[in-house]
Amino acid sequence: MSGNSQIGTVPSPVAMVIDTPDGSTNTWNMKGTADFHGILVTVGDSTLTRTSRIHGALYCSGTITNKGNGSCAEIN
Repeated sequence: MSGNSQIGTVPSPVAMVIDTPDGSTNTWNMKGTADFHGILVTVGDSTLTRTSRIHGALYCSGTITNKGNGSCAEIN
């Protein structure tokens, strides 16, 4: 997922679940300057890059990698 479009808002957060069959690569890679508002659940790894941020909660069964260079925390 990339770009500069915000996903969800504070008054209208979203819930996203990424679950794919066993043995496949399950990766959430959010890049760009977009903000995600809500709850994100991943079965697999999660990577945050650039200045993207999650406002809410991130539940990840794999590894969370923070490669962001934002001026504030990537997970709020």
